Amino acid sequence: MSTPAQRMVAEQLRPHGVSDERVLEAMASVPREE
Repeated sequence: MSTPAQRMVAEQLRPHGVSDERVLEAMASVPREE
């Protein structure tokens, strides 16, 4: 099961050319606003 942040990375960041793994890991692990 993926988290909303992991889905954001897969569906929004990667398709728009963000490829720096450090950025992707940070965006996937930092809690989103509630």
